Amino acid sequence: MSRETVDKIVADKPTLIIGVVGAFTPICTDSHINEYLPVVPILKKTRAIEQCICTAVVDPFVLSAWTSSIGGDGLIDAWADPFGEFAKSIGITADLTALGLGLRSGRYSMLIVGGEVQKLNIEEDPTIVTVSGANLIMEQLGVYQRLSLTPFLVGSLPAQPLSTRH
Repeated sequence: MSRETVDKIVADKPTLIIGVVGAFTPICTDSHINEYLPVVPILKKTRAIEQCICTAVVDPFVLSAWTSSIGGDGLIDAWADPFGEFAKSIGITADLTALGLGLRSGRYSMLIVGGEVQKLNIEEDPTIVTVSGANLIMEQLGVYQRLSLTPFLVGSLPAQPLSTRH
């Protein structure tokens, strides 16, 4: 996946890109992307986004299988970045060689509108989720206010702040 390809696809659609360290990893599955599953339909219904993309430095077969296994088919487009081209081009990488994972995408959420990055939330430590989760994007887009929701109850989410889910 090249930067040019991504630029073309997101040029005219409000797009949320979620960068994860890897498919089938506990934090990416349980604490990061899982937060977005009930939120993406809300973001689309309120027209905050038209598409949601999840990218990781893995092969396309693994990312596709992972997306299916978490119930993300039809909600989140899985874009594999097997050689880290996209992650390197935007400068959001994580060297996790010490953990046996090599060079990976950093953990982030990015909102693109009109081909321009409007919001970018990058985790300083890619092994945790603090600023790249669904709760902050919902707040940044004003979705809670527009729908008179609280950050504690969104769709079918559990009655706890998303930022504290582990």
